[in-house]
Amino acid sequence: MSTKEDEKKLTKEEIKELIRNSLSFSRALSHRVCLDCYSSSISSVLKNGLEEIRCDNCKAIQPTEQTPLTDSDWKKLVEMGAPKFYLRNQEDVLDEIGDGHYTKIFRKHNAHPYEDEMPEELRGICHIYYDEVRHKFSLKQTYARYTNRGISRNHISCFINHFKSVEPFNRGILHGRDDLGTLEIVDIQKICETDEDSARLIFDILKSERDSYNRRKEFDALYE
Repeated sequence: MSTKEDEKKLTKEEIKELIRNSLSFSRALSHRVCLDCYSSSISSVLKNGLEEIRCDNCKAIQPTEQTPLTDSDWKKLVEMGAPKFYLRNQEDVLDEIGDGHYTKIFRKHNAHPYEDEMPEELRGICHIYYDEVRHKFSLKQTYARYTNRGISRNHISCFINHFKSVEPFNRGILHGRDDLGTLEIVDIQKICETDEDSARLIFDILKSERDSYNRRKEFDALYE
């Protein structure tokens, strides 16, 4: 028979939730900038179970994801001491990289966010630009790799959009073995919204990714 005392008992999960909601803590976020005051000091604050991202300098509430910086934002940051390289259009930077490596371009122009001279408080902000160039460069390589093997840009885009919801997934960069290597014909049909014959052609093209994925599974099974 239950008593009033028993009815008041909390489950372990309820106790954990009460503790979590009673805690308050703050952690600094890297590679962020407040576009109100251009401070890179941004923190995620958890209080009473609610998370809030705010600027430590002007206290402005920040969006969950970093808002893309505009040309005028980069102009302001260059005035604050960032290298003039950051005024360049990223597509022009990608053209200069060509088949080379993105890091070398930043070094060439004395604009690497963590290696070259600039105000310390701007390094994390400049890394936003660096990371955007790196991402676009990786995407460019992804499209080149798979179009050269016979998969259309449209179908590659379908795969990228699909795997954006899959963890781990590096901001739209396909990892052949762990992403494409897992797909069956029916999966390709659904993702690319295509017919069975087209899906089968893509499936055949992805044989090396599938073989690599299966070898990895066999290897992992040895250590389970």
